[in-house]
Amino acid sequence: MNRKSTEQIEALNERIASLENENALLRTESGQAAPVVDSKISDAAAFESARMRALLRGATDYAIIETDAEGRITFWNAGATTLHGWTEEEAIGQNMSLLFTPEDPRSGVPEGGEALADEVFEANRWHLRKDGSRFYAHERAIRSSGDQPPRFLRIVHDRTKELADEEQMQLILDSAVDYAIFTMDRGGLVTTWNPGAERLLGYQGGEILGQPGRIIFTSQDRETGEPEKEIAKALTDGRAENERWHVRKDGTQFWGSGLMLPLRAEGTPGFLKIMRDQTQRHRAEELNKTLIGELNHRVKNTLALVQVIVRETLKDSAAETEVRAQLDGRLLALASSHDILACKSWESADLAQVIRGSLRPFVAEDDFETRVNIKGRDVRLDSSLALCLGMGFHELATNATKYGALSVSGGRIEITWGDRVGGLSLRWKERNGPPVLPPTRKGFGSRLIERALSFQTGGAAQLLYQADGLRFDLSIPTTALKR
Repeated sequence: MNRKSTEQIEALNERIASLENENALLRTESGQAAPVVDSKISDAAAFESARMRALLRGATDYAIIETDAEGRITFWNAGATTLHGWTEEEAIGQNMSLLFTPEDPRSGVPEGGEALADEVFEANRWHLRKDGSRFYAHERAIRSSGDQPPRFLRIVHDRTKELADEEQMQLILDSAVDYAIFTMDRGGLVTTWNPGAERLLGYQGGEILGQPGRIIFTSQDRETGEPEKEIAKALTDGRAENERWHVRKDGTQFWGSGLMLPLRAEGTPGFLKIMRDQTQRHRAEELNKTLIGELNHRVKNTLALVQVIVRETLKDSAAETEVRAQLDGRLLALASSHDILACKSWESADLAQVIRGSLRPFVAEDDFETRVNIKGRDVRLDSSLALCLGMGFHELATNATKYGALSVSGGRIEITWGDRVGGLSLRWKERNGPPVLPPTRKGFGSRLIERALSFQTGGAAQLLYQADGLRFDLSIPTTALKR
């Protein structure tokens, strides 16, 4: 029942004292002898009683019915006609049992029986309409305190749709056995507990309801106030996601992946928490991190060994110092891209980070922002593309250091990228460097930049030897980017 409905019923309850006088008027209407009304009742009280009668008779959202001690209907308002189908003329004098289903154990109980031993009686039960159809209703019966025998005022509200919604929701909760779904009040006490929560956490509903939800957290998390932080985050942000160890009733732990949401109602009555066991996934991820860490260590050692072998092999040979430097630089570029990938478990690398890593050996740290401008949205590259681009940018930087913008003090490099139809467009442009002339032959660096990058990306790569500075254009299809 919503807040407005509750307030309406409370307003009626506040006027119960007036109903004793109203009962006298109602009995007169139904042909019964009216009792002698205390002469001390003022004209104002009589007027108020008549006003109350008009209010009850005209109410349409609720069926308001009065019966005597034997269950005979003595008052029937417009709401009762709307809800049950009988008119006032048809209902007055009939027994109240006509409104109950045959299987209702209270259908034959007199109004003065044990079912209404208290002054106020509330129940949810099925009722009958005139056409034989049924509806589920909340019923509140109020016994008069002054009449002997007593009389009863019933307030009936149709809850059929609410019941259907509740049953549907309960069916969903009961079926979600792989998920622990439960609610808590504002104080963090458990108020509902589904079968999935029983299965995952080990507590039966009867033993966990009313208990603090923080008992499923580890002792370390309870000491640091994690349960309270989660509630505060849900209130502030509208949701609180968490991945942490939780504790079952038997003390065993599992890795729970969960979400807490505040229940959206007036006053925010509590919270909904949904959680599932992800222990197997978590352990697999931890093992994967360990294996990748070991692989990274071995690959770095292998690259270092290759560098030593190259240096020692060429040390006493006739190879030029420039050749040795080129080999050394390319191995370092490969190692730099490897380090970037290792930080993300070899899943992906950030484009801007790959570019910076390739240029760091060629530009002093305190001069980097002045000489290199990197601009573009966040883009993730898969591991193979990141390694290839890292090598390509190393070759471009090597060429710029020898012949281009990085060979003079005022030279600058602009590296920009943006979206285009079907993918990404990237440009390397050198400015304020010496005049550019096309090479007489293409070496390893040029072939790597144009052929290898074009093959690896599935796009187009082109070097343009413009007079005001070298330009390199690369198109990367969307299919080559990391989603």
